[in-house]
Amino acid sequence: MRKEIILIALFICIVAGSHAAAQTRTSFGVKLNAGLTNLTLTDMPGVTHSFNPAGSVGGFTSIQFTEHFILQPELVFNYTESTVKYSGQKTKFKYAGVEIPVYALTHITAGTGKVIIGAGPHVGYGFSADTAMEKLPQGAPGENVIEMDHWYAGGGGTGRL
Repeated sequence: MRKEIILIALFICIVAGSHAAAQTRTSFGVKLNAGLTNLTLTDMPGVTHSFNPAGSVGGFTSIQFTEHFILQPELVFNYTESTVKYSGQKTKFKYAGVEIPVYALTHITAGTGKVIIGAGPHVGYGFSADTAMEKLPQGAPGENVIEMDHWYAGGGGTGRL
């Protein structure tokens, strides 16, 4: 199922990019992000949290329709971790998934350059979300798998100089 979703999303991005290329300026690029994430549980007293690595890799197509309007569909693979400590035990949460945002962008002239800002919807699919309890015996494979809704949707923003 994962391969089909990825191939469909990639096909949509390529078709949209090639169709628009006949009428507009189109460019392609690679997107790499790295950062730190932190899962926060606000309804549990005595829980401490720590930051862990996160990253994403993917690609995008920028389709410029007018001087100030760009449509940018993306395909991004995400991975994130977070560590929570409660009653002397550490739990590491891990998440992996793919996201397809489509941003409507505009640019603002700033000195000799420009600032590009935008917003738009996204749809995502979570491949896995699991947890590993430290200091506990490892059980059967898949025992620590977290139940999750694989599909999700939302909105987001982006910007660059």
